[in-house]
Amino acid sequence: MYNKLKLGAAAVACAAVITLSGCSGTSYTSAISDAQAFGPVLSDYQTYETQLGKTQGEERINALVLAARSAAKAGDKSATAARTAELNSLAQGPSQQNKANLINALSLYVSGEQTRAEEYLKLVNAPALVPEGQIFYYDLVSDVERALYGKTSQTRYALNSYTADRRLYPLTSGTQRNQTLQRAVSTLQLLPEGELNALLTGSNDVTDRGFIEYALIGKSRSSQVREQLYGDFSRKYQDHPLNELLGRKSVSAAGIHVVGQESALPEVQGGINLKNGDKVAVLLPLSGRFAPLVGEPARLGIMAALTDRNAKLDVTFYDTAKIDVASLVQRLEANGTALILGPVLRPEVSALNATATRIPSIVLNVPAQRAQGPQWFFDLGPNYEGALAARKMQQDQIKSPAVFHTQAKDSQRAAASFKAVLDARGAQARQCELSNANEAALRQSAAACNASLSDGVYLPLTSAEALNVSPALGSVPLYLTDESYDGYNNSAAQMALRGAQLGDMPWLLVDSPLKASFLKSLPKANSQAQRVFAAAYDSVGVAFNFAALHSNRDDVLHGLTGDISLGRGGLLETEPLWVRLGQAR
Repeated sequence: MYNKLKLGAAAVACAAVITLSGCSGTSYTSAISDAQAFGPVLSDYQTYETQLGKTQGEERINALVLAARSAAKAGDKSATAARTAELNSLAQGPSQQNKANLINALSLYVSGEQTRAEEYLKLVNAPALVPEGQIFYYDLVSDVERALYGKTSQTRYALNSYTADRRLYPLTSGTQRNQTLQRAVSTLQLLPEGELNALLTGSNDVTDRGFIEYALIGKSRSSQVREQLYGDFSRKYQDHPLNELLGRKSVSAAGIHVVGQESALPEVQGGINLKNGDKVAVLLPLSGRFAPLVGEPARLGIMAALTDRNAKLDVTFYDTAKIDVASLVQRLEANGTALILGPVLRPEVSALNATATRIPSIVLNVPAQRAQGPQWFFDLGPNYEGALAARKMQQDQIKSPAVFHTQAKDSQRAAASFKAVLDARGAQARQCELSNANEAALRQSAAACNASLSDGVYLPLTSAEALNVSPALGSVPLYLTDESYDGYNNSAAQMALRGAQLGDMPWLLVDSPLKASFLKSLPKANSQAQRVFAAAYDSVGVAFNFAALHSNRDDVLHGLTGDISLGRGGLLETEPLWVRLGQAR
């Protein structure tokens, strides 16, 4: 969690990144909210240090919080202490002092003074913090208390850490929720079996008993016994959050894609070993009708990522609309190319793989057949969206899920994947097809599907369609993915769908200078073009961090597309950001 440094960083860049003409402007927004102060640290310490010079008042307090957190993440104890001291000198009133106490605890924690850090944490009024602040608070409490247990072996510290995670996991989702649940279990497993059994006997709380039993199961030395006991656990504690870990494990074993050709792809043999001076070939449609739709967005994404990393590579862009892929690959093999980025169109991915080249590649579409060399791919299609929606609804403990879709191909594919993932996990999803002959037919068919029979409905529909049918669905929780998002935050359509959960790439859902710069360069870029840009940007990050991701398959790269990890069959799994519509972003 906080003390586990992730692999990625700067998703914030100046407008000049897109044109590669050098940074002359600032690279941050003009106001820093409490939510941003305690949200993801997306840039390096120097960026936040520069930002401090342009802030004052409450914004400076929040800028100091970000700077201190960034320095702590980088392991710079001196900078963390300096920014914390300035924060203490400026903090006035209960709200600002509350933030200062929390950052004081952080500074002491990274300096190894866990006892004093604990004292400051006791001064923090957690309910008065914004949700992002509460998440940060409980995460830090868990780390501090666990460190104190490591020093003293006193049971109370382990239980304090576990209690913090118990309070944290309902506030989180996706990767962070799973990591929190896993940490809660691993903390309990630090205790001897005798102590765990005593805790189990003395507890009347069903959730606590479930955590303790799960921890005891994990201590079994027999994998066969563990699997049997995990099955018994799921039947005994049907509503327990730890079933999410068991469910995630079973789905990962089969791959998240349980529908379509891609689920059958074998595991990737070999990897990517990129170093300074290597030759990299980028294959994209840079002319013709696909250039403005996917080629140019992908080119800009790769250029921005290379510039952000100050990459010392020999990079050449090739226009797949004007060259023969097979002939090009022969040239690339002859000139010692170390990595291929792209293509993005599926026929071009197939053409690349048909060459049987052994050059490692990261492509931006699902391959129809396995490449001979190491190949990893992003899936920007509806199958993946449906699978992500299914996982989110299970995390939210939706017990009677449903999917309402139209006859449109993408809508049907998302719905089929959604249902298949839930069926594989033992949760039968209700499926209902809507008529999209006209608006009236769409509304009538949605009403006939009777949403009240479900406690959560996934709508793989366009934004206009979702807006049209939502009044007919009553108060049932709605879940939307990228087909329902038009690329613009806080739009009238989003406000009209107030309360619905929308899952998509973080960089689309949170406005940033990089996104503004991209839209300035390509003002007509739709949400799909924005997704292609993000995946292309992240392909560079994956290449540079591949060894670390491969050595620890549980770790993630924080990217524009989400938290990226290496999945089965070459899939680059991305954890989306889920937001509740109607809340300004």
